Amino acid sequence: MTAAVALIGAFALGFVIGDRRGVKQANAILDANNRALLEAMREDRSGFPSDDPGDETARPTRH
Repeated sequence: MTAAVALIGAFALGFVIGDRRGVKQANAILDANNRALLEAMREDRSGFPSDDPGDETARPTRH
């Protein structure tokens, strides 16, 4: 009985350690993706057509 409890405890401890490692890796991936997203949002948008109605280069809107 003691061996069974020890075995179950070892599996539970291994699961918790593995779960924490997976969470750390997932957070690292999410942080990297979030940084890339914020950099893309900060990029210069001067090459895109203006949304100003008086601008001739503005794209027409179709609904």
